[in-house]
Amino acid sequence: MLIISHRGEHRSVPENTLAAFQSAADWGFDGIETDVRLSADGRAILYHDRLAPNGCEVAAQTQRELSESVGFSVPTLEEALDAFPDFLWIVELKAEQSVERTVTVLREYREKRRLLVISFAHDVVEAIVERLPIDGGLSIYHRPLKIDGFIPAGGKAGRIRHRVWGYEFMEPSSIELSHSRGYVNFVYEPHTSQDHEHCRDLGVDGLMTDHPQLLLPGPDSRDR
Repeated sequence: MLIISHRGEHRSVPENTLAAFQSAADWGFDGIETDVRLSADGRAILYHDRLAPNGCEVAAQTQRELSESVGFSVPTLEEALDAFPDFLWIVELKAEQSVERTVTVLREYREKRRLLVISFAHDVVEAIVERLPIDGGLSIYHRPLKIDGFIPAGGKAGRIRHRVWGYEFMEPSSIELSHSRGYVNFVYEPHTSQDHEHCRDLGVDGLMTDHPQLLLPGPDSRDR
């Protein structure tokens, strides 16, 4: 099971920053999940929320303006990919407006980095994998009435073969069916030690966590 750092290891530093990614590297994570939005100056920036703390739309601010607003340096996708080449990078698109710039960036890195593009906007994932030969995944944070629509049989998914399940609504039967049909299954937002062990027992392929201490020995153990 891959252990993925959810927005970087951010218990003592801001999430989705180079400092959070460095902390994730120090802990020994296999990969990082991060969030992409488009800034007013056309950059693919790593920021989760739609609004900045000052109440302004992130998309209406330049990278510099947003950094000044939040009080720390908001990185671009390129800066993160350059700084940490060894991670599996799970790039979540938060808004359709970021597709064009994200495609431009990932085209330069698709042969140099391990990449997975995900989104709750499933058409956004489709738009990217149709233009780039990289893997895609559909994020799911609900319990569908008909699970077949999310994990179709017969290989119809193409490169969109990852399913990213919210822990709270994840069903063991859905994971089992998804695995049986050849899909790769990641889970995000486990919180307790029991949550993490449950995912491991289900045989999920990757776990996106904010709690590395529940799975990893920690950076201090490697210095001994």
